[in-house]
Amino acid sequence: MAIFRRNLNGADLRNADLSRGNFIRAVMRHANLSNAILRHADLSRADLSNARLCSTNLDGAVMKDTDLSGANLIGASLQSTILTNCDMRDADLRGASFKNAFLDTAKLTGAIYDNETVWPDGFDVRASGAVMTGSG
Repeated sequence: MAIFRRNLNGADLRNADLSRGNFIRAVMRHANLSNAILRHADLSRADLSNARLCSTNLDGAVMKDTDLSGANLIGASLQSTILTNCDMRDADLRGASFKNAFLDTAKLTGAIYDNETVWPDGFDVRASGAVMTGSG
């Protein structure tokens, strides 16, 4: 498992396969991770604020205390992802899939989602503070 702890602010990591990578405490503000594969990666306490994660595969990733505020997660796959205390305030979650993800303590105030967003069974999206919007 590779360890990535350096400053990756604004890095262009589109289409990269970073599966099982260790990104604990990595600073990745404004990074472009569109279409990247981060399956089972550890992104705990990482700063991904305002990062671009469109269509990124984060299935099974660990994102404890991760900052995803303002991030673009359109069409991202976060199935079975652990998002304990993850900050997703003001993130764009349209079309993202959180099937079987742990979201109960995630901060979602102001995050936008649409009819294509898939939430875990039993998750109360109305109580989360996320805002429904049109897909366009």
